[in-house]
Order: sequence, then C-alpha cells, then structure tokens
Amino acid sequence: EELVALEPADALHMPLRARLAQGAHKLNAPVTVVATTLEAYARDRTDESFDLIVAPFHVVMHLFTLDQQDAFFHAVRALIAEDGVLAFDVAAPPIGVLAGVPRRELASTLPDGTNRAVTRIQSYDPTSQVLKNRFEVDEIDPDGRMKRRFVTLTQRTYGRFELERAVRTAGFQRVRTWG
Repeated sequence: EELVALEPADALHMPLRARLAQGAHKLNAPVTVVATTLEAYARDRTDESFDLIVAPFHVVMHLFTLDQQDAFFHAVRALIAEDGVLAFDVAAPPIGVLAGVPRRELASTLPDGTNRAVTRIQSYDPTSQVLKNRFEVDEIDPDGRMKRRFVTLTQRTYGRFELERAVRTAGFQRVRTWG
C-alpha cells in the first residue's frame, strides 16, 4: 500500500518527513508527503482514489463555515474509492466550561532540569459553537529564569445533525457516528 500525507503548513514539512523517515521501516510502504490542502489535492488528482482517508483530530474542527465544511467533504468524496472509508473525529459541544477560570493541565520536569507548567483557560460560545483554549506555558530553568509563552487553540464543535448533513451533502451514503 502507499501512504500519502497532506500537510499544507510549511513549518511542519521537515518534522513530518523526519518522523516518517524514523518509522519508515515500520510502515513497510512508500510514503509521499505533499505540501497542499486536501481540496487542492483532489482538484489536481482526478484519476486517483483511496480506500481509506483519515482526517486526524482538529482537521474537521478547523472548518468554521458551511462553505469550508462542504469543500472539505466534497474533496474527500472525490478522492475516496466507491467502497472506501472516511474516518475523522471531532469534539462535541463541551459541558461545564468554566469560562476564564485557569486550570493546571500539566506540570513536569524536563531532562535538563527545567520545570514546565501548562495552564489552560477556556471559553465557549454556544451560538457560534467555538471553543477557545488559551494555554499559558511557563518554564523555569535550573538558574531560576522564567519564560512564559501563550498558545491559543480555536476549535469548532459539532452536533450529530450537522456532521451528517455535511457528509451526506458530499455524497456519502453509509454514515455512522459514535459518541
């Protein structure tokens, strides 16, 4: 079998290629890394089909508009074999988000003695179905110097009805959901 990995972010190409090179002997298959989006790949490769397409966590959760969702699922449908499988995961609307309340997510000591703590602050807008996670990453090195970075992850949550609408609109017939 052949594995094709699509990654539109230039910054992730080298780490992805390096990771694939490390595990190439385990894959026992040729791996191609393509620097493009699924939509562009589907547009350029009309003669290709796949038995399995996997959209890992967060891929679908970054499709905020109906147009983005429809473009993505139509591209998958164009690339997938007639009896192929699309597998993806999403987050359901969260319950009990304590908006603005910091929560310690991780505390660890790195091999060089640096102490790292990660704190998450969440907010959720049920109208737009947008979950924002702001992470504060604090690192204190062995000499006592502190460095703080902020990382924000914005995701769209989905209900079952809208997921089924998106995949059925793209032409998928057998739709199964779990969770």
